[in-house]
Amino acid sequence: FLPDVVDIIFLDTKFDDGDGVEVEIDFGPLGNTPLGVLCKDGIYRAGKIQLLLDKPYSEPDATLAIRMPKENPFYSGDGEHLTKFTGLIMLNREDDKNVSLSTKELVAANGTGDNDVRAELEISKNNDLLGLLNSELEFDGWLEIEGARSKVLIEVIEPLLKKYIHSCAKYVVDGELDIELSNSASHIEVDFDPFEDQACDNEIEVTINGKSIIETY
Repeated sequence: FLPDVVDIIFLDTKFDDGDGVEVEIDFGPLGNTPLGVLCKDGIYRAGKIQLLLDKPYSEPDATLAIRMPKENPFYSGDGEHLTKFTGLIMLNREDDKNVSLSTKELVAANGTGDNDVRAELEISKNNDLLGLLNSELEFDGWLEIEGARSKVLIEVIEPLLKKYIHSCAKYVVDGELDIELSNSASHIEVDFDPFEDQACDNEIEVTINGKSIIETY
């Protein structure tokens, strides 16, 4: 999914020195609009991420740390508005098809200010293909976003499904969310497959206090 202009820098390539392998991915500067570089999944990215893998990924309990340091943050978005990320995401390989995700001091900064992001997710692979391309992944768990004035809790009530082919990778094609807002008594649910066809589109059904509408995201 990375275009040729993205630099992949191997900082440490050996596991036998006891400190894992380390890779830096450099998407380049923000630049002018559209901001960042367009990746093959339709998302614009800029800045850097550092990847540290403590043991070969094929081994159980292998842990991949994704670092986004404050001095070299990572950006992601639609080319016009990019969110800045700093902090740490941890991926732990539980077995051949399941990975757990957690966060540490992860901050997302956009036009509304800094938001603390906390998450506990379980990621399951639905096939035996090597790598991400052409794979299907399901996501379960919760995500909490807390800003200066409000907090949002997002819980998965039906696993979210993503299909990692180029034309579909940026969409969630199935699954349901329950959303709680700290400054609202409304009950919100989101259905990513309102027409039950797992279409690769951005149409969702949003239900607020029992009333449903079709929206795009």
